[in-house]
Amino acid sequence: MTAGLRLFTIETRRNAGLWLFPVLVGLAWYAGHERYPDGVTLWIDVSFGIGMGMVLAALAAGGLAAFMAGRNRRRGMSELLATTPQSPAVREVSLWASTAIWGILAYLSVGAYFLVDGVRHATWGGPDPLPILVGLTAMVAFSAIGYAAGALVPSRFVVPVVPVALYLAQVVALLGWDRPSMFLVPWGFLESGHSVFTEIHASWALWLIPWLVGLAVVALAATVLRQKRTPRVITALTVGMTLAIVSGAMLLRMEQREGDPVPYDSVCAETPIPVCVHPAYRAVLDETAAIAGPVLAPLAGIDGAPQRAGQIAFGTDQPDVLTIAPWSSRYDTEGVVAYGVAADVIAPNRYPNPNFTSAGFGLTEVQGALILWLLRQADPAWATETLESRLPLLPNDVPFEEWDTHVPRLVAASERFAALDPAERHAWLDAHFADVRAGRLTLDDLP
Repeated sequence: MTAGLRLFTIETRRNAGLWLFPVLVGLAWYAGHERYPDGVTLWIDVSFGIGMGMVLAALAAGGLAAFMAGRNRRRGMSELLATTPQSPAVREVSLWASTAIWGILAYLSVGAYFLVDGVRHATWGGPDPLPILVGLTAMVAFSAIGYAAGALVPSRFVVPVVPVALYLAQVVALLGWDRPSMFLVPWGFLESGHSVFTEIHASWALWLIPWLVGLAVVALAATVLRQKRTPRVITALTVGMTLAIVSGAMLLRMEQREGDPVPYDSVCAETPIPVCVHPAYRAVLDETAAIAGPVLAPLAGIDGAPQRAGQIAFGTDQPDVLTIAPWSSRYDTEGVVAYGVAADVIAPNRYPNPNFTSAGFGLTEVQGALILWLLRQADPAWATETLESRLPLLPNDVPFEEWDTHVPRLVAASERFAALDPAERHAWLDAHFADVRAGRLTLDDLP
């Protein structure tokens, strides 16, 4: 065993990272586990969830490295160590590596857990190494930057400042999400839009990794350079700076863009208006169809009504498709999801009330009455939930305090419409559906 490896082994066993390892694991898991929607596990979410583990763990790893870098100075051993024959480069790199390894192990441990979960439950594609590598490289780079700060700045406050500074640097770079600086931040790549519909921005990751490696090499070389200037250290510093400058310049020239579409064939449920999802969401198709299908059933065959309901990629123009999200119990109840489907098909041009001074979201009274009718014929409990939770049914000019006065008119109108002969109701909708969606009718126009 070489002296450098023996020193690394000793420093690893006696490192503060050993005691902080559970904390690092907890931070990595907390930052990554939110990537999973209920009901479906996707490999793209697994991959980005692993990478997202660095968002908090890397900050803590940077602070830990700063603490360990100042250990010998705090104990008054700097002059003593300077008299030993051990190379400063070996000593510094060994101490940094023995500290960084605990953060890396925490990141990889959580990643292994997510990968096992993906193998057991993932429904589409396969693991993507790029977000995982970006997170791993960020762990290394942030640890090296923290170590350099702790070694070069003789202050007891550097330890808490390093995580805060690393966090703020990323936040500032991401402000606006349209500045070139966002491409320099691993957090930006890991938070960038990704889905089963499009490929990830691979060129971003492929330049981000050498950028982070270059920063790590520069930080470590600068740490060693303060003690001893050797050709190897100067060469390492030069290589690191070159790598960082070239890859950084390429990142700053990038443009935010959507990835190339990934071809797929939707899977659909046999409902009057077909309800379809991406095959990755096949596991929740039945639940999604059970909510959207009954709401949309009375509109089958209506001129201007959607021919299909389902997922489509962001930015895709398919006017005959009503866009819906696969059912998930994480955020909403079935009644809230059903209300969203009814509102989207009846009032596609509604807009949020900007001042939140009234109960409406740009709906007309006719639209509100027809939304209630669709919900009631699908499941009376969904209409009751909409009324009790005061989901938007009224125009914007109706104050909240007048809700109880105006809503009975909508309830009466929806019940009157429900009492019509089905053929008469279908004929009226077929003739007036475009006017309903455009908001050109009043309750007096509703039969």
